[in-house]
Amino acid sequence: SGMPLAEAALASSDAGSFDEWLDREIRTDGQEAESLAMILAASALNVRFLSVQLDRSMDTALQRYEFLPVGRSAPEETEHWDAILLFKPGHYDILYEAPVGERLFCLQNENNVIENCSYWRCKPKCP
Repeated sequence: SGMPLAEAALASSDAGSFDEWLDREIRTDGQEAESLAMILAASALNVRFLSVQLDRSMDTALQRYEFLPVGRSAPEETEHWDAILLFKPGHYDILYEAPVGERLFCLQNENNVIENCSYWRCKPKCP
């Protein structure tokens, strides 16, 4: 089964605490999420997502990375990814269906990250 995620995060850096690691790797504006941060995000949100690395070259194959929450497997043939991240150097575009967007909106509201979002015509009702 392996090492707990918080312990793995600390082992991958010189941070003195998990909270310090979060400040450096997750909460810092302009910081790109490394693989471990992506794994933590997948587990924290319980979202299966596929990251596709795009570059400006048509000569190279797309690089795909799967990030799965602990205890969940990749989508079967008839299922979809909860979200797809298109990574361009320094930038992510997030593609997702409405139910995942509503869950993310509710999570942000729970944590008082946003109070009003102009992208939503009306606020979804959070469970």
